[in-house]
Amino acid sequence: MTKPAKKEPKMTPKRIRFCHEYVIDFNGQKAAERAGFAKKGARVYACEILQIPAVQELIAKLAKEAQEKADVDAVYVLKGAKEMFERCMQREQVTDSDGVPTGEYKFDSAGAGKALKIMGEHVDVCAFKPKDDDGKPIDQNWRVTIVDAKTGARKVIEP
Repeated sequence: MTKPAKKEPKMTPKRIRFCHEYVIDFNGQKAAERAGFAKKGARVYACEILQIPAVQELIAKLAKEAQEKADVDAVYVLKGAKEMFERCMQREQVTDSDGVPTGEYKFDSAGAGKALKIMGEHVDVCAFKPKDDDGKPIDQNWRVTIVDAKTGARKVIEP
């Protein structure tokens, strides 16, 4: 006997409003509160509504529209991250109010690290992957399965 298929939850006006609020800051609890749900249950409601396929589709559509309207793409993000990294590294000397170098350099390690993380997420740097003779990264897709002879228990090890 097969189970009856679950009905897809309806897209109510409140859920649609939630989607519009969610793409503002991608904070489910705040979006639920702004959409008119009780503050006390907002976090739980947000977790539940974000599982609904129609909600996910609307959020993806709204986020894409916002991205296109803002003219933000991977190139824009990478250029911004590069600029942030360069500013955080402060390769130029600090000058006083008269423009005379003070001999100091400013360095923001946290900001530089965040910028490198952003760039690394967008660019396949392969800095720590082994390379072949041509300098191309070697794919390390492998899996080892260890089987206990007595119990039959299996343990899978992957990179």
